[in-house]
Amino acid sequence: MRLTFPGEWHPNGRSVLKFDATTGALVSHSDVRNSSQGYLLSQMIYPLHVAAVGGIAWLVVVLVGGIALILLPITGIYSWCWRQYQLYL
Repeated sequence: MRLTFPGEWHPNGRSVLKFDATTGALVSHSDVRNSSQGYLLSQMIYPLHVAAVGGIAWLVVVLVGGIALILLPITGIYSWCWRQYQLYL
């Protein structure tokens, strides 16, 4: 079972509880708050990537970036085709 602690950025939580399927006893647990700073920093990438934090402003930035990544190869191919067309005129 994954847990989300207050103030945690990740929408699904990163702390884990594992139970025995037959007895229901707690087998293991990990609290992400006790992890190293490097691990915690690396876990902040996913919420930023899916715009789970930052509000509407960050959502717009991620959306514009995604659209730009779609348009980049399309406009590149178009420019290349246009130059090839201009060479043969």
